[in-house]
Amino acid sequence: YKWYSTYPGINYIVNDAPMPDGKQLWFRVEVEHRLFAGFCVFDPNAESEEGHGDQVDEYDGETEKAVEHYLKIRAADHKNWWATWWYLPAGEQKPNDSVPNFKMMNDAAIALADKECRSEFVSLCVRNIEEMVERVLAIPE
Repeated sequence: YKWYSTYPGINYIVNDAPMPDGKQLWFRVEVEHRLFAGFCVFDPNAESEEGHGDQVDEYDGETEKAVEHYLKIRAADHKNWWATWWYLPAGEQKPNDSVPNFKMMNDAAIALADKECRSEFVSLCVRNIEEMVERVLAIPE
């Protein structure tokens, strides 16, 4: 198992949040051992071991200022490339029993084999994402 790796995820560029130096603010849903979502900064012009484009782990002053302008957070509190994130469907940065662990296959993960449980899980995740995006994103309409 390689710790520094890429994890499957879905990225949405927040087009209404222009970032300095061509960087992009992303909303991302990702799976490591657990499902989580949040906002992060990506530099499509950077070069990395994985190829063209790279996550921004350390924010310079301009990037930090832009993140704080578009998100209701303190950019200085970001962790790695995540400006802010939360586990799904819990909506917290600490997993609880409702968060499936796909590596350990906890009860929440096993329960997803049931169609009704899976449907409820998806509904909770979508509702949580909508609530968190509305709470965190600070782009005027």
